Amino acid sequence: MQAIQNIKTGVKNIFITMLELAQVRLEMARIELSQHTRHLVSVLISVLILIVLLFIALMSGLFAINTYFDDPSQRLIAFSSISGIALLFIIISIFVIFNGLKKQRSFMQSTLKEVKLDIATLKQLANHSNSNQ
Repeated sequence: MQAIQNIKTGVKNIFITMLELAQVRLEMARIELSQHTRHLVSVLISVLILIVLLFIALMSGLFAINTYFDDPSQRLIAFSSISGIALLFIIISIFVIFNGLKKQRSFMQSTLKEVKLDIATLKQLANHSNSNQ
């Protein structure tokens, strides 16, 4: 009778520990999800602001250069320079955005690894309590 009571107590303790660990891991997942969402929103806002500012700057520059130069060859050099500089800024911005998105690939991996470790530990505890009886 004592052995059955010990088994019930052990199973009950393991189940309670499992529930507590699940609760902690779910809270960690919720925090990571909110951080992930905030980061993605900030990246999207940055992209939109970048596009709008790029268009405004290019349009203003084109109108200014068009009224400033009289010689068509000077206009060609100026517009080509503006296009090259704008292309350089676009490439740099794309690299910055992709770098920010690469950080999101590791999203929740640490939490999932810790959950797997918790499950392995609980299995060992369950096997250990079963082998002792």
